[in-house]
Order: sequence, then C-alpha cells, then structure tokens
Amino acid sequence: MAVLMVTSALTTLPANNPSAMKLDDENSNASVDMATSDLGHLLSYNKIATSITLVQENVVAQLNSNVHINGQLSGIAWNQDTVVRLHVLCPDGSIDVPAQGKFANTDPTGGFTVDYIPTTVGNYTILAIFAGTNRYSQASGNTQFEVHEEQLVTVVKAPTSMALELTSSSVKVGDVMEIAGTLIGNTDQGNTLIAGAQIGAVVVRPDGSTVSPVQGPQVLTDAQGSFIVTFSPANTGTYQFQFDFAGDGSFEGTRAAISSEVAAPVIVKSATSISLTLASSSVKTGMVMHADGVLTGSGPIAGATLTLQVQLPSGSVVNPTTGMTTVTDADGEFVIDYTPSSLGTYVFIATFAGDSMNNGSSVSVTFTATAPSTTTVPYYYLVSQNGVVKNAAGSTVYPSSGTATATAAIQWAIDNCPTGKTVKLDAGSFPISAKIYVYKNLIGSGVDKTKLYASQNFGGITMIQMSTKSGAAINHITLSDMELDGKGLSWPTGTFGAVEPIRATYCTIENMYIHHFPKSHGVNFQASSYNIVRNCTISYIGNLAKSTTNGSYGNGVCAGNMFPDVGSDHNLVENCDISYCSMVGINWEPGNYNVVRNCYVHDLTSWYTNGVKQLTCAAYMWPKGAVASVGNEYYDSTFEAMDYGFSINGGQTTIDGCTIIGKGKSTIGIYMHKADGCKITDNVIRPTGTGRAIYVAGCLSATITGNTITSGDSAHSGYGIWVGTWDVSPLTGIVISGNTVNHCGTGIAVTADVKNGVITNNVCYSCTTGITNSGTGTTLSGNRVS
Repeated sequence: MAVLMVTSALTTLPANNPSAMKLDDENSNASVDMATSDLGHLLSYNKIATSITLVQENVVAQLNSNVHINGQLSGIAWNQDTVVRLHVLCPDGSIDVPAQGKFANTDPTGGFTVDYIPTTVGNYTILAIFAGTNRYSQASGNTQFEVHEEQLVTVVKAPTSMALELTSSSVKVGDVMEIAGTLIGNTDQGNTLIAGAQIGAVVVRPDGSTVSPVQGPQVLTDAQGSFIVTFSPANTGTYQFQFDFAGDGSFEGTRAAISSEVAAPVIVKSATSISLTLASSSVKTGMVMHADGVLTGSGPIAGATLTLQVQLPSGSVVNPTTGMTTVTDADGEFVIDYTPSSLGTYVFIATFAGDSMNNGSSVSVTFTATAPSTTTVPYYYLVSQNGVVKNAAGSTVYPSSGTATATAAIQWAIDNCPTGKTVKLDAGSFPISAKIYVYKNLIGSGVDKTKLYASQNFGGITMIQMSTKSGAAINHITLSDMELDGKGLSWPTGTFGAVEPIRATYCTIENMYIHHFPKSHGVNFQASSYNIVRNCTISYIGNLAKSTTNGSYGNGVCAGNMFPDVGSDHNLVENCDISYCSMVGINWEPGNYNVVRNCYVHDLTSWYTNGVKQLTCAAYMWPKGAVASVGNEYYDSTFEAMDYGFSINGGQTTIDGCTIIGKGKSTIGIYMHKADGCKITDNVIRPTGTGRAIYVAGCLSATITGNTITSGDSAHSGYGIWVGTWDVSPLTGIVISGNTVNHCGTGIAVTADVKNGVITNNVCYSCTTGITNSGTGTTLSGNRVS
C-alpha cells in the first residue's frame, strides 16, 4: 500500500529541479520560465491581483487510486468558465495531465477540481496556472504529495469442508428429492459452523443439462451452518447435485457433490376398451360407410391418439378417409369414414397403443359393400347400342328401314314415348354424337352395364339436357342406371358437361356414373327445383388436360344462372361420391334451401386462368345475379379440400354432422361471409397449416356448437374458430359453445367487432393460445384450456 503525503504553497515550485519547467500557456502569448520568474507577480502592473489555492481532499491514497484536489481562483469579479491550465510533474521528471485534461473551467465561484491517479511511488506536484488578462494579473498555485510503499498484511484463511446427505435413498420420477448440507470451517481453535454463507447450487440431469433446484441457484446457510435444497426429477437416470462455496475474508472456498439414481415410477395402468358403432351393416359401393367410436378407461379418455385401418376384401389394409390416425375429443369420441369401391367384406380396425396411464386396446367391426340397386321400371321402348328401338312386345319400331345411330335411336324413342312412360337402354356402349333432350323417363340396364360416351367434341353444349327441345319446363322425369363418359381426354378443347336439367321440377337423377367431361359440370341445375340427385358417382370434371395456363373449371353438382332471376331451390343431393373436379364439388351459385346429405367430396384438382391457379372448394354457395343463396343445408357428409372445405356467402346455412379434412398446405375448413343465421354444429374438422377450421366473417347470429377440431399441422399453427369481420360491425348473436379444439395455434379467437357474444363450455387441448376474446359484453364461462 502507498501513503499519500501532501504539502501546499502558492508559488513553491517542485523540489526536483523546478528550473527545468518552462510552460507555454495555450490561452495567451505569455511564456513563463520557472527558473527566473515568480508566476504570482508576472504581468501584474496596473492589474487586479489574483490568486490560486489548491486543497487536497484525501490525505491517504493507494497506488492506482484517484487523488482528488479542489482548486479556487480568487480576485476575479466574474469567475464563470475562466480557464485554468493544469500540469502534473511526476517523480521521474516527466509532465502529465490530470483526468480533466490540460485545462479546467471554473464554476461561478471560481472553483475547479483536479483528479489524478498515481501509478508509481514518489513525489508528485500538481500545478494550476491562470494566464491573466488585460485586467487581471496572472496567478498560479501548486500542491505536492508523496506516495510511499507500505507493506501488505497477509491474511491466512481457514480451510473449509462441506458435508452432504440425501434424506431418501430411494427416489422415483416425480418424487421430491431433498439434500441437506453443512458448511464447516477448520480453524486453529477447531471446527466451526459457518453461518450466513452463500452456497451455489446446480443440478446436473442425466443428459448432462443443468438446472437450479427449487430454492434457486444460491442458498444461505443458517445459524448452524446448514442448508437444504429440493428437486423433483422428470426422468430416470443419475442426477448429481453440485455445491460451491467461493470463500470469504476468513475462510477458503470449497466444493462438494452428491449423486442419486432416479428410477421409473411404479404405475398401475388402467384397462381400456374401444367401442365402434357402424352406421349400418352394409353400404353400396361408392357410398360412405361411417362409424362412431369411443375410447374409455376409468372414464372417457380425451386427447388420445388412435391408429385407424380399413381391411379390404382382398386382405390388404388401407387408411380410412379420415386419416391413418385420429385424436379423441373431450368425450373420448372419434369417427371413421371410408368409401368402398368394390364388393365384399370390409373391416374397420381402431387401435390404441396405450400411454403412461392407460393400457392399449383394439377393436374391429365388419361391414359389407354391395352393388348399387338397379331401378326396375316397366319400359315402353327398349333401345340397343346398334340403333334399334323395340317396343315392350319385342317388335322393332325404329328404324323402319336401314340403320340408325345410337344417338338418333335414343332421341326417336324419347320423342315418341308417351308422357309418363319409360325408355330403357339395353346393356352396351352407346356412342353419342349430338345432344340428347331427355323429357321422358330414360333408364339404363345398370350403371355397370349401360354406357353412353361422347363420340365427338360437343363444343360448349351439354351431352344430356333434361328439357324439351324448345326448353319448356318438365317435371317428374327420371334419368338413371347408366354410365356417362365424356371422353374428355379425347376432346381437350371441349367445354361441355354431362347433364343439365333446365326448368325441371320433381325430377330424379340416380344410380349414375358420370366422368371425364372436359368442363363445367357433372349435373348442372338451371332454374330447377325440388329435384333429387342420388347414389351417383361423379368424377374427373374440368381441366382434364391439367393445363397450368387456362385449364377449364369443373363442378360435380352445381346450379347456374342461365335465368338471372330464377334460382335452383329445394334440391336434394344424397349418397353421392364426387371427386377430381377442378373447381367445386357441390356448388350452389345461386341456389336456396338445397340439401346435401351423406355425400363424399374428395380429391379435387386445380384450374387456372391466365396462368394463375384458382382456389378449389369442396362446397361453394354464393349469390349471383338477382338471386341470393340462402338456407342451404349440409348433413352427415365428408368433404376433403386443398383450399376450402366450404366457402359460403348466404344466410341461414346449416352444416351439421359433416367431416371436413384439409389436404393442402393451408386449408380452411368452413368459411362463412355475411351468412347471417348460419349454424355450424357437430362437425369434425381438420384444417392444415395456417388455415382456420371455422372462419366466420361478417355474420350475424352465427351458432357454432359441438364441433371437434384437430389441426393436421404438427407446428400447432392456424385457428380452430375465428369470428370477426372487415365489413360488418358490430356482430351480434354469436354463440360458440361445446366445441373441442386440438393442436391449433389459437383455439378460439373473437375480434373486437363481436358484441355480447357467448363463449361457453369449450375445450382447447394443446393449443399454443387457448381463447382470445376482444369482443365487448362477451359471456365467458365453463371453458377449459389445457
């Protein structure tokens, strides 16, 4: 340690050769020779005398510690910002400057400060110079101090030790481990317990990662030198507890560690069972078989993952349309859907592998796929593929001579058949070369026996038009039991569809296989109401060439607006399989109060306009012209989609008991816009990516209840239910109740546009965010987030 010795004098120069100092003042032209001049009297003629005093603040300092000096310039009337030059004369004769630099400015009282840190022992001189002005004389002051080396006192610290003890020798995952420790000092007088010492604590897990105990990274010893830490292990393996005392002024530091093996907990798992209930014991090929399942243990098991399989008649195993796996809802429930394509016996298999609390279980149920029934109707005329028409007695009635085309024969039979009677097509393939007008009953011999195919490009007209040749209204007409093949791959530039009812009422289209039409539709209602499309398979409609430039759109079943003031209303589409359409599976554009029941829409494809890919929807509903689209209903159907399951702009829409499965990178399950009074109930929805399972925008009085939503995205993104608006506010009458949302980014989100909404009894499992509500006056109750 060095001791600072200070002396002070107004004009006393450094003892170690002050004559060697010659200082030039940078604020004036004055040069001062320290060997010949008294700085206090230079240039003092006719000037007001000034003086500088320097006062040392601390009398003792260490090497490399700051020396602080207070200075005072006196004799000047206005002292603010007067410049004082500063110098430090070091023991080796060199000149240094203090921390303030070469100059210091006085405060309003003439005061200034000097700070300096000496780095060697010896004598130092601090010199302050006021250069003077035309009015005031020059002044200087100095102070000296000396820094001596002082012998350091060596402190001998006592060694320490730490005793550790595990309070339990047998530890299992989830138990609370307790480690007790004592810090002991080993002094000349004997052992002593060290109180108030800070101990560092670290837990090293089996994988090498570290964590703090419950008490934190530091603990203090008590009056007896003792401490306790606790920790609950989450995995099996060896855990090490490390403790560190860094030492203090009297005691050396020490370290200690103790390890413990953690075993797996002994868990008695619950037995489980799976019940699986089929909608029926058999189903027609091309139709959806549905089964409801429940997983139970000591009670319903929610959030469990099951593996689903379908065993085909051949013995091979495939995934159901609902996917290879499913997650049970809050009531332990799940569903299986599959559409058989061939005859025979099928088996649904559901397997639960078990989890940490429950044993696994499995169940299987069997059903039969049968051929679609063929409509048996007495016929008035029978038409063969070679163009011959016979009556019920078997006599040839057309042509009267020569031969005729199949197209001409079918149209002749329809034109000449009495109203209310039936034209039947015999088994065989009928080449169709012109539009056929169907305004009498026309049935085939079976969907697998009678085939009508396009033998030429129909251009922009439909293959079969259900109306008179003049376009007059028809009613109570049946078209059934045949295959319609548009041969669209042969006519890639064609823009024709399959069947177009015009001004048709109470007509039936059933047991049909409609496929490969290059554009527009499988069935297209125009100003047609109270009709039925039943037990039909419709596939490959639109953009068959897979163009990415201007591929044609395609709809499975749709309503058009050939008559802008007349919609197609109260039609029923049921038990239909619709696939590979390039735009929409079922499209009411426009249409009102139509019902879709027990249908399967899947594997939709894309179409393009000027190179831009257009969105696809499994079900679409939109007003057009002067006709709104309201009151349409969808029940017990499965919809798979790349972009939208539903895109709805129409009020009073009901979607009940349906399954909507996302197949794209960001699929929206149900999108509703300005669909006041809509009801979305008891559906199973699987969005993907950043999509939204239920997306309700600008809808008043929307009811969303009993739906089960499980995101198909492992990243937990997207929304389960989102209700808000960008063009209608406020939204009132919103009810969101009894829904289960799994694995979404946000389970339920309600924006500030919603007023007096109801959000009750919903369950959000494994969502990044459970429920966000920005609405006003919202009723929130009975919801669970986990």
